[in-house]
Amino acid sequence: MPGGGRGRRAVKHPPGLGDSPQMLPASVLPAPAGPAFLNPSPGESQASKGIFLMADGSAAWQIDRRISLGHIVTTATFLLAMVVWGSRLETRIALMEDTQARQAVVDDRQDLDARRTREEIRDELRRLNEKIDRYYEKRWKGPEDKTPAAGRA
Repeated sequence: MPGGGRGRRAVKHPPGLGDSPQMLPASVLPAPAGPAFLNPSPGESQASKGIFLMADGSAAWQIDRRISLGHIVTTATFLLAMVVWGSRLETRIALMEDTQARQAVVDDRQDLDARRTREEIRDELRRLNEKIDRYYEKRWKGPEDKTPAAGRA
């Protein structure tokens, strides 16, 4: 194939460019039909959009060194939002730690109260059991020699 390309179509270079595959602004080469972003609007060139074509007509990327005011404002807003979010998160964490410490004190006090109440209930059950035993012994048990008939005669 002429030009040593791999199936690329031959492109006529403007005079004086030779065969080097250098990047050319789109205004130098005719724009091939392609995606809409490669086709400029009337009065607009592809070079003004930052799109350049290689000598063979294919699009090449180019990084623009200019920074627009919109990028600066967007980045500053994003950084400010991150700082505010981080400070609020730090405040929430500190509040949670304080709440957790107070809750631990309350939990300990409640555990102690529950232990005391449990002990009081056990003591009360022991006393009730002793009273029931004494009542049972008085009411239903007595001396073996007593008979109901002997007491009435």
